[in-house]
Amino acid sequence: MYKTYLKMIASRPLYDFFQWIEHIFTDFLFIPFEYLRALEDETWWGSNFINLGFLLIFLILFGYWLYKLKVFHDYDSEHVKETHR
Repeated sequence: MYKTYLKMIASRPLYDFFQWIEHIFTDFLFIPFEYLRALEDETWWGSNFINLGFLLIFLILFGYWLYKLKVFHDYDSEHVKETHR
């Protein structure tokens, strides 16, 4: 009975679809992560280089965002002073 149930599941198109998704992720999309996992045993800096890069990008974008907030704040305060005269 158990074998017939497995045959019934294996013949379903959705089962094949999810098997295909598993194949794509495990055999192709996780290759960079497997490389980083192997690199972690060799050097800490090498494995965390990506994290440090993301941190640097975040800090640059955060500084840009603060600069734009200051520009808009200065424009609004100048604009408000002119309209209330």
